[in-house]
Amino acid sequence: MTTVRSRIFRWLMTYYLLGGFAPIPVTNLLAQAPQFEAYGLAEGLSQEYVNALVKDRRGFLWIGTQDGLNRFDGYTFKHYRRHKKDPHGLPGNFINALALDSLGRIWVGTKNHGLAYGDPLTERFHRVVIEGLAANAHCNQLTVDPDGTVYAAFLSEGIVKISPRGDSLHRERLNFAATATPNITTLQAFPDFLLAGSREGALYYADRRLAKPEFQRLAPDFAGQKIHAFAAFRELVLIGTDAGVFYWRPGTPRVQKLRGLRLNGAYVYEMATDEEAAYFATDAGLFYASDFNGQDGFDRVRHYTSDGQSGLQSNLITQLLLEAETLWLGGNRLYYHDRRPPVFKSIASPLVANRVVYSLVVDGDRPWVGTGAGLLLVRGERVYAYG
Repeated sequence: MTTVRSRIFRWLMTYYLLGGFAPIPVTNLLAQAPQFEAYGLAEGLSQEYVNALVKDRRGFLWIGTQDGLNRFDGYTFKHYRRHKKDPHGLPGNFINALALDSLGRIWVGTKNHGLAYGDPLTERFHRVVIEGLAANAHCNQLTVDPDGTVYAAFLSEGIVKISPRGDSLHRERLNFAATATPNITTLQAFPDFLLAGSREGALYYADRRLAKPEFQRLAPDFAGQKIHAFAAFRELVLIGTDAGVFYWRPGTPRVQKLRGLRLNGAYVYEMATDEEAAYFATDAGLFYASDFNGQDGFDRVRHYTSDGQSGLQSNLITQLLLEAETLWLGGNRLYYHDRRPPVFKSIASPLVANRVVYSLVVDGDRPWVGTGAGLLLVRGERVYAYG
């Protein structure tokens, strides 16, 4: 999985030999593109189409695929699938959505097999029965609010609010005012409100501070363009759709197009943000936007595709999990990127002083360095000279 090219890159990022050993441009340091490690069937993933990602309290990554749930410890994958004779197994293998609640439980939304939650410690799952909802309901979205309440969207059957009460769960179906229950495609809990988007491009708002929130349709209409995702960025709410990215300022009636992205018609499936930038998962690759202008867009955008430079093996990216030091992507593979800045470390050795470097190659974990005064082998912080 790790190529010679990526090993050279990593070695260069770790060791910078002073005294005449200058850093070498290896294809311009891979064109400064982030390098993604790809995981698929060969690396142990149960199925390669990644529908959902979540991290548990112990740091395990849980991956929902079209054929089972995977737990990844950084080295190996453990698979969880439905077994008819196991009352504590998954209700279904096609995983649509995952969420982590305030008690550390993993919630699992499945296609045509309803909703369940599991304890990561015991690895036992429990089906959630909801009155009036068929056992084969299609649970396609999950979100958890700051109070620990779980909201589950069922494609054509509405939204259910699930509140932990001691050892039990209180279940309540939420209403949509003055409209039939829409086909919900995305759902997100914010500190004071809930937003839901539909397959038809309708946007719904509910004040979650109310005892029984009721969804009201907001004025903006995306003209039949499917709404895929919401994300908070500073004082804005970003809205990812089939027609690009829009923004809404809570408390105002207007929704406007986010400027500067140059998506060229790409569908926006997922978004992740920090204080300074935003990531957009699309069917045309990954977009990274920074230098927000303070009003309505970004001044700097980078686009990463499966062009052989970034490590992406497909342009289809549907999932994002952004952490302080890492970025996980899902699509036709699982991808990992280390966001930490490169660290340069000097190696103190008289053998490297005043030498001009002409070439470098890595054999396994052994960097060989060609200089104007002979060949060097670097092992840890020791240097061996040949010739």
